[in-house]
Amino acid sequence: VKQNGIAFGFASGKMKGNREIALTAVKTCGRMYQWVQGDDLVNDYEIIMTAVRNDGLSVRFSPKKFRNNYEIMYTAIQSRSDLISLASPKLQMNLNISLSVVGQEGIHCLGKTVKLFDLDSLNKHIEFHYPKYGLRLNSFLLFLFGINSHHEPVP
Repeated sequence: VKQNGIAFGFASGKMKGNREIALTAVKTCGRMYQWVQGDDLVNDYEIIMTAVRNDGLSVRFSPKKFRNNYEIMYTAIQSRSDLISLASPKLQMNLNISLSVVGQEGIHCLGKTVKLFDLDSLNKHIEFHYPKYGLRLNSFLLFLFGINSHHEPVP
């Protein structure tokens, strides 16, 4: 397992339920998280976070509670922006996560990202996090991307 995490998929149930072996396996191949056995290991934050750091796709095998965990989902989305679809609705509306997706995918995906937000909540979030700029949604989007809230480029 230390040399090739994929071997974990062929291990005995007893080995798949061993924390040290499972952690070693996901360090070398994150997708081996799908073979981890035992509720205590499947729900082990360190094991899932290690798996996600190695391979963001491993989050798809995690219990739903981890899809509402900012650190785990942000890490997964950093590796593949399409994993935002696995995040809880609350995290899909998180500005940092959404802007991470925009940063990876470019402005063309801003439309589907901003549509996830309640615009009043987004304005409050922007005002809170960017108070020195005194920005509202339109000026924030112009400030960041040179587009308006209708997702049109600004000349």
